[in-house]
Amino acid sequence: MDPRTKASAKKELSASADAFLDALRPYRRVLPRGEFHRVAEAMRGVADLIREDPIDREALDTLLLLLHTADAWALDPDGMLRRNKLITDEDQRVMRRWLSVLSEVLGRLVAGAELEKAFKPYTELPERDGEAG
Repeated sequence: MDPRTKASAKKELSASADAFLDALRPYRRVLPRGEFHRVAEAMRGVADLIREDPIDREALDTLLLLLHTADAWALDPDGMLRRNKLITDEDQRVMRRWLSVLSEVLGRLVAGAELEKAFKPYTELPERDGEAG
């Protein structure tokens, strides 16, 4: 991957991760479905950077920070959304599924899986969980 494409892909990943987290704070009681899909597509853009040896630490850090922060804010019982009773049980279920899917895709990329196999958890996401909104 040429340096300009690499920089552009990492910039899009960072922007999509920021948009996803920004949609959780302040939380408007609407899950950021569009931003979830934007993150997944941005992961496709950096897939080679994660699959290569050595792994691009900046891309990996962006994804790990997103996964950790979203979990801490939305799913942890002491996180701001649950503690303040802002997120419904159904939205927690969907968020848990989204974070699980992104984690599984990331793990498969780190292991060097081909793109189709790596993104299978995302492409097989039930429509009700992944519908754009």
